[in-house]
Amino acid sequence: MKYKRTIQYAFIQSGYWMGVGGLIGFSSAYLLENGYTNGQIGVIAAICSLISTFGQIVVAGWVDRSGGKQLKRWLYLITGSLLAASLLQAILFPITRLGASILFAVDMALLQMVLPLINSLSVGKEPEGGRTDFGIARGAGSLAYALLAAILGKWVARWGARSISLTICGIFLLLFLSVHFYAYEPRELSGQDVQRVSREKGFLFRYPRFGITLSGCILLYISHVLLNNFSLQIVLDKGWDSVVMGNTQAIAAVLELPVMFCFGYLLKKKPASFWFRLCGIAFFLKTVGTLLATSVGSFYAVQLMQMGGWAVIAVAPVYYIKGIMAPQDAVKGQSYFTMTNTIASVVGSFACGFLIDDFGMGGALLLGSICAAIGAVILLVSVQRTENHMYTK
Repeated sequence: MKYKRTIQYAFIQSGYWMGVGGLIGFSSAYLLENGYTNGQIGVIAAICSLISTFGQIVVAGWVDRSGGKQLKRWLYLITGSLLAASLLQAILFPITRLGASILFAVDMALLQMVLPLINSLSVGKEPEGGRTDFGIARGAGSLAYALLAAILGKWVARWGARSISLTICGIFLLLFLSVHFYAYEPRELSGQDVQRVSREKGFLFRYPRFGITLSGCILLYISHVLLNNFSLQIVLDKGWDSVVMGNTQAIAAVLELPVMFCFGYLLKKKPASFWFRLCGIAFFLKTVGTLLATSVGSFYAVQLMQMGGWAVIAVAPVYYIKGIMAPQDAVKGQSYFTMTNTIASVVGSFACGFLIDDFGMGGALLLGSICAAIGAVILLVSVQRTENHMYTK
């Protein structure tokens, strides 16, 4: 079946992004109900992101040194741990809110850690008769995220944070099973390539412009973390409720779909580097638009920027990294890129939580707008050109 692998991989992406929607997207709703302040929520999110940042690099190094042979083993370990922690959290929620909150934080750290490994599955050796289309699979993840956000927003409004605990149990079971049924074989590397990976130091010194690009992505992601992790506080500050938050996340996720599903077509027109370079502008416009929105309608309209921002940066870097890096650096390259999001989560969650408490939501959104503007400029000047043929043949 021509699309069998894409469908299988789409289930993995769907499980992951539903996990992000239920766990991280509704983390403020969960932790606020458990008695935490905005500042404390920021600290918790920052600690989780910091742990996952170091974990990503360590695990990626081990996987690359094995020639990719340990990738599936690590995915089993992390997704299994996500499932176990979520089940225990759901059991403990009525008994001890502290214990449930700790396990909730553990899941947040593990979920961020597993993304580069999931992305690396799509660049393995393709069997005869089938290939994995990352854009379509990633689009399926956004569609699943949209459906979950719309439904879970209503469940939280009706039944509270307990609905979040129960929902993520089912999501992580889906993720674990999807990983299990996806056949993965690492790309063939010579023994000399594998030995060179173990000897070489200074990954970012080998790819200096990539390091500059990462700094711009960190700034873009800070604005994204603010809009995502503190989405409940944003809508409450404007006088709305969790239903608007869920609808907004659903609209944004649906708007991603055309770009993700058609990204293969876009790559035939322009290389991944072209789209990657421009996405920062959309991040800036979305953050500024959120700051200036005065009605639910205008707030919904701002989500149009999701098409040029998050939709592109969620797909283009996977192809971009494949185009500028040697195969033996593939997993580490994906991990370094994902690390920009987790570093931004540390800085953004910590700073924005206290900014909201001390200066209000307007001050936090102003900071996010400034970060997005600087990040957009950095991407415009640092992203190096890649060729179309790398992705379309």
